[in-house]
Amino acid sequence: MMDHNPYSPPRTEVAEFAAPQEAGPRPRQVTWAVQCLWLDLLLSVAQASRGPFSWQPEEGETLLYFMLAFAAVLFSAQTFVIFKLGARRSWARYVFLVTTILSVIQYLRSLPQEWLADHLNVGLNALELVLDSTALFLVFTGPGKEWFKKRLAG
Repeated sequence: MMDHNPYSPPRTEVAEFAAPQEAGPRPRQVTWAVQCLWLDLLLSVAQASRGPFSWQPEEGETLLYFMLAFAAVLFSAQTFVIFKLGARRSWARYVFLVTTILSVIQYLRSLPQEWLADHLNVGLNALELVLDSTALFLVFTGPGKEWFKKRLAG
């Protein structure tokens, strides 16, 4: 019996996706960035929880349910991005960058109105922006930047 048929196609294993090389352990810089983002999320939840508790029954239950649903979706998305950032997904850095830029724009637009009305809210927003900016710096520079680079198999 013949084991080798000269007319058969070559037998080569082709990997559909090459496995990336291990990047090693997560750098301390990225861990600090993720911790900043968890603290930012905690402050956001604390700040947002003031909204539904200041709700008045005459405003209607629909508004309350809408606020709660919107907050749940927003915080779930933020949690997802933080998890993916910690799991070395580079796209999460860019989603985080865009949302931070939008937050800065929104903060600067609302600053004059809120400054007169609610100093605590202004301070919490400023602290959240400092945390976001610190996290952005940590994931886009030095070891954080290198850790997120794509690795070639080999």
